[in-house]
Amino acid sequence: MIDQTMMDLSLGEFETLIKRAAKGCGLGFGEADDMAASARWVMAHRMAPAGFTHEFLQTLERTSAESRRPVISAEDWATGWVGTSGVFCSLSAGIALSDRENLIRAGLNLSLDNVVSPVFLLPFLAGLSGRTGLVVQACWYDLSVSLNGKEALIDGDSQHLMASAAPVRLQFLGEGTTTGGVPMKPHGRAELSREELAALQALAHRTYAPATEESRLKGAG
Repeated sequence: MIDQTMMDLSLGEFETLIKRAAKGCGLGFGEADDMAASARWVMAHRMAPAGFTHEFLQTLERTSAESRRPVISAEDWATGWVGTSGVFCSLSAGIALSDRENLIRAGLNLSLDNVVSPVFLLPFLAGLSGRTGLVVQACWYDLSVSLNGKEALIDGDSQHLMASAAPVRLQFLGEGTTTGGVPMKPHGRAELSREELAALQALAHRTYAPATEESRLKGAG
């Protein structure tokens, strides 16, 4: 029988746990930091449970950083995006968008086919909105998420937030553009089941150096 008792962590503790778990899955320091920050934002807005983050980390573990990186046309970066093997990684796509912040403008539309776990792209879009002043709208299936630098507005079926993969349409709208949707109020704590906590800790423990006789004699562990 699975113990579904909920555990309560600070968002900082949760972010640190995800960072270590991401490193345990083979992500580099930069990617692990971005993954942890993204997971913290998703958890704070209660868009997906910790178990969904664990599943995404396992997906990342099965791929290399190079294979996750989108191929972007130097001539026309806004329309020349190609996912490796036809698949986009939400983490890598978010990093790539953030790196091109100076090129983003109102009126830009971007379509990404088959984005894996698209909910983890949203924190990067929220950051872009906050820094540029633009309203960013992300749509997949019959779900629309609008980010205006202050809040996230959900319109449509929120179950699609936990889509394992979906085609995503991005629109960058002018500052002050009004969009519909229900605000997703951020929470100040992370909630996860004992099972979810144990699964993430198991990934994080991979980063710990194994105890040796010498370290035990020195009092480690």
